[in-house]
Amino acid sequence: MLIGLTRTIAILFGTSITMEIALPACRAQELPCFFCPESNYTTDDFFPSLEASEFGDRVRQFTVKVFGEESWGSGAIVARHEIEGGEDRYIVATNSHVLRDETVQIQTDDGQIYDATIELDDRVGGYDLAFLSFTSDRNLRVASVQTQVSPGERTFATGYPFVDADRTRPENSKFRWTQGELTYALDEPLVDGYRYAYSNPIMKGMSGGPVVNLRGELIAINGLHAYPLWGDPFVYPDGRSIPEDLREMASASSWSIPIDSALERGAEFFPEASHETETGPAL
Repeated sequence: MLIGLTRTIAILFGTSITMEIALPACRAQELPCFFCPESNYTTDDFFPSLEASEFGDRVRQFTVKVFGEESWGSGAIVARHEIEGGEDRYIVATNSHVLRDETVQIQTDDGQIYDATIELDDRVGGYDLAFLSFTSDRNLRVASVQTQVSPGERTFATGYPFVDADRTRPENSKFRWTQGELTYALDEPLVDGYRYAYSNPIMKGMSGGPVVNLRGELIAINGLHAYPLWGDPFVYPDGRSIPEDLREMASASSWSIPIDSALERGAEFFPEASHETETGPAL
């Protein structure tokens, strides 16, 4: 059962299309499902079903591994540009702190490994955000994005953590999900551009990976796990600290950079006008 209407935004090239997309009834809490509080499913039940779903396939296809000799993280394919020679130039968003090597490679869901070019490392601009590019003759999935979010919204953090992987061979790491919800959205970004707090556990190796909503739309870029070990990330660029009544929540949460910040910081990599299109069935 589907109810309600919303509009979604996709980073695509071509004719502009405007469509209205139905929301799943579970989002309106009319039916129980994997994501609703009244669900009786356990985490063990949940992950295998999600992995095998069309939703899971879509998200996995735009989630990539980003690695070098001494670095390892994840990323999201956010744009595609046609180039001569029958290939496309793909743009990947990730975290700046993932980039510790001059030479960086990207592995896509189909197992192919590509040499990547660092197009923008935005640490100088005060954001833990980077954009990479690579070329391929394969038709790879580009993430659809959603800039409208609400506290309490279900979130899925994805990427390629160190768990069950040989750290000397990041290409063997496995795709993983964690589930949670958006718990807080600051009015202004913290240092490094973080603004969304969410309850999803984030493991090492998932930095730079996508945070998606129930429709598989990219809403943010993973970046900071709960209870950080070094420094105080909960300050604004001008040195102000977040209010004391938010500090406990902030420390216990994972943090991400909103996709609208990424669109703004990496505007040169995206078309002048975003196109609206259907993103596929929701869960």
